Amino acid sequence: MSVRENLAVIREKIRQSAVKTGRSEKDVELVLVTKNVSPEVIMEAYSAGERCFGENRVQELEEKKQVLPRDIQWHFIGHLQTNKVKSMFSGLALIHSVDSVRLAQALAVKAAAEKIRLPVLVQVNTSGEQTKFGIPAGQLPEVLKAVSESASLDLKGLMTIGPFTDDEAAVRKSFRQLAALREEWMGKGFPGLKILSMGMSHDFEIAVEEGANMVRIGTAVFGERKVNRAA
Repeated sequence: MSVRENLAVIREKIRQSAVKTGRSEKDVELVLVTKNVSPEVIMEAYSAGERCFGENRVQELEEKKQVLPRDIQWHFIGHLQTNKVKSMFSGLALIHSVDSVRLAQALAVKAAAEKIRLPVLVQVNTSGEQTKFGIPAGQLPEVLKAVSESASLDLKGLMTIGPFTDDEAAVRKSFRQLAALREEWMGKGFPGLKILSMGMSHDFEIAVEEGANMVRIGTAVFGERKVNRAA
């Protein structure tokens, strides 16, 4: 199927999952993950009306920003090293992956120098898998505090990556934990935690059913991609 056809299928699945929880598909923002996707293929999604795209790597993000339409809303969704902060995020719509006080502080310094207020999410590891980035739930208060105390960062919500398993109960548990953490900390003085970024190609329907209002989907739209450069 074409990118346009795949998008139609994904949006219908989002709609169906949203309806189960009494919501509309308009309540769920779709971020198309374009890691290793060529600008030409990205333009197929753009021509179908999509404007929100996410990249995992700084260099690839910066290269694509130079050649693709300026009205694209770019999200950075990958693990971000502090030494990469200095070379990125002009014009970013959202960073999904703040996972330490140190990274929050580095982003705050760079954003202040650029005279912008940078929207960010705090990434939480709710699966317990050591291969996943993100802070454990117990460290969430200190990272939320570091972000919210910076005048140059705009705390928008939380992000997680569900476990890669066929065990639906484990996947739901991971997403439910993030939703519960958002409710808990909104009630403890962080009302800006509006976004729940969770769900990818293999589990986005479960994520929407568990409260996600932002999903990150690549393979289900663009197909399997060959790695064309070092990570």
